Amino acid sequence: MGCFFGIIGVAIIWPASGYFLICMLGWLGLKKQEQLTRWMQIPHHWLDKKIPFLKFKNTKPILKNFPNIIENIIIKLPLKLIITLPIAFIGIVLAYYSIWGASSCF
Repeated sequence: MGCFFGIIGVAIIWPASGYFLICMLGWLGLKKQEQLTRWMQIPHHWLDKKIPFLKFKNTKPILKNFPNIIENIIIKLPLKLIITLPIAFIGIVLAYYSIWGASSCF
């Protein structure tokens, strides 16, 4: 059973990551690259809409914006990481177990 799900996972993950790489290098054209980056920004835009407090502030020159920079680094960056890192971790775990399951076929 693990072999079956591993093969399915590898069959989905490898072509998707290859397509992502080719698209981000711009080899499929700027239009496709734009579409992919738009899809990648959806979670960030959603997060900014749901929790507007986490939106970074950067509208002034650095010397006049020092309190906002400190707030962004000390408060907002760790909160964004706490919210977004579990999503990335789930993807890494799925990739690991699909490769592990596919390797159990031998």
